[in-house]
Amino acid sequence: MTQEQLQYAQLDTHYLLALSDLQKEQLRDKGRLEAAQDAFADLIATKPGNKAFDPEGYWRMVGRQDVSPAQISSLREIYLFRDAKARERDRAPFRVMGEKLMVDLAMALPQSMAELREVPGMSSYLVQKWVRAFLEAIRRGLGNRSAQTGRLRESANRGQRESLREAQALAPARSPAPGSVRGRRSVELRAQGSRARGLARRARPTPRRSLPLNSSFTATASESFCRPAAARRKTPPP
Repeated sequence: MTQEQLQYAQLDTHYLLALSDLQKEQLRDKGRLEAAQDAFADLIATKPGNKAFDPEGYWRMVGRQDVSPAQISSLREIYLFRDAKARERDRAPFRVMGEKLMVDLAMALPQSMAELREVPGMSSYLVQKWVRAFLEAIRRGLGNRSAQTGRLRESANRGQRESLREAQALAPARSPAPGSVRGRRSVELRAQGSRARGLARRARPTPRRSLPLNSSFTATASESFCRPAAARRKTPPP
């Protein structure tokens, strides 16, 4: 390290003891020193959280719902690649690569360096450093997409079952028994009909009412508004 770098590092801690003495004096003057010491003791006793890596965490990523079944396997490979690089560099995963860039990369599925450069948010640094790793991760994902497609279908079916249970809980008492085939089909049809009606209402344009123009009425109204207010009050309606 150069002398300037050593001096810069020294100044990071050079004044900490003097600042500590000043803060203790101010806390003592305000009668808050004991409360501050208790708070500091609690911080010392707090154990840092050791969050384990979840290999299935890519299912909860922001924007994952926009990824198609054919792309989800590539997203998984990119997610695992990012974690491996974060461990190698002892850095937080988001400092290696953001989730939005990972989703955009999985949706683009580039097959060359030129296509990789076109991915939104992809920097020249990442392209030069990990172009081969990115392309290999995408190829591995495309090779394993059948298994991930099945898992995606299972996840969607699970969501449909949860929605069906919620609809059954809200069904009126006079409806057929929820456990029966007729009851399940009835609830499904009502839920589908409700969603369809909501979509139709949002998609239907609001009609504009057009009034027929009457030339005599328009001329009379224009003439009336051009006269003074006192004269207009005395004029009977046509």
